Amino acid sequence: MFAVDDRPITVDDVVAAAAFRGELDPWIEETLQLLEAARSLEAGASDGPPEEELQAVSEAFRYRHELITAEETEAWLVARGITVDEFGEWFRSKLHHAVTGEEIAIERDGIPHDFPDQLRIHLWMSEAMPRLSTELSRRFAADRQMRTEGTVASEGNRLLEDRPEGDGWLEALGRDRAWLAEMSRLESAYEVMQSHAKNERDRASLLNAMRLPLTRVEIASLELDSPDAAQEFFVSCNTDGMGMIELARETGFNVERAEHWLDSLDESLQRRMLSAAEGSVIEPVENGGRFTLFQVIRKIEPTLQDAAVARRIDDLLADRFFSELCGRHIRRASPAGGLSLR
Repeated sequence: MFAVDDRPITVDDVVAAAAFRGELDPWIEETLQLLEAARSLEAGASDGPPEEELQAVSEAFRYRHELITAEETEAWLVARGITVDEFGEWFRSKLHHAVTGEEIAIERDGIPHDFPDQLRIHLWMSEAMPRLSTELSRRFAADRQMRTEGTVASEGNRLLEDRPEGDGWLEALGRDRAWLAEMSRLESAYEVMQSHAKNERDRASLLNAMRLPLTRVEIASLELDSPDAAQEFFVSCNTDGMGMIELARETGFNVERAEHWLDSLDESLQRRMLSAAEGSVIEPVENGGRFTLFQVIRKIEPTLQDAAVARRIDDLLADRFFSELCGRHIRRASPAGGLSLR
């Protein structure tokens, strides 16, 4: 995945570190549910998802990862130790589980011997592996930076407080007490460096630079299936003096309300939201044969007193800070060679 000094950090290292931080449980549960879905399909409990649906989701995945050709897809899979059959089965199980919605309690003796491999596949396919790798690389970078500055982080860490007694969980991970001490030290170094990643001056500066993207808009939306119906509704909102929500309630339509960061919206919609006054209804927007009306309920100017804004500012500052640290201390793997991705 990456290297620190001359030491390669593997997928197993990344997964074990995530387990240490307590971040692996949701992915373990999801993997178990997908395995149950696969067993259900194998037993003939249903015909499974249609081939065209499987094709659509696999193509969406490939385009998201810029895997345009079959050769590029195969190279991506080989670099991550995933076969073409496993690639297809993951989508099949995922779609089947999504349709059935079944949450099955798994008995411990029902967990297959190849579960670590199945978990690894799920972490790659669900796109969790790169994030978990980044989390570990940041901790190594923090530790190396502290050593460069002549300090070493403490090995004491609150993450150890809830650990079960004995070494059973370490054995299950294939790790020992020396590894545990190292993970604890890395976590302490990360916490120290996190405190360096942000200060009030940087927060205020970034807020000013990102005032528009950090603006939130509360929007009511109404989706209709024809341009004529959408246009008629739009005209009625502007001539009858009624808000879209009131008119929809009166005519039996369903309106959804939600808050959005301005930069999470489509560019053309961003511009419309910026120029629209609070309470105004925006002309219908067509998307995939459906037509949506939007009403701007309110615009929320960003402030550091807003917890959501402060959290996003702090995340951006941390990303910038640790990106620089990792640039100094971390060597990334190349799928074409160099470091193993397995």
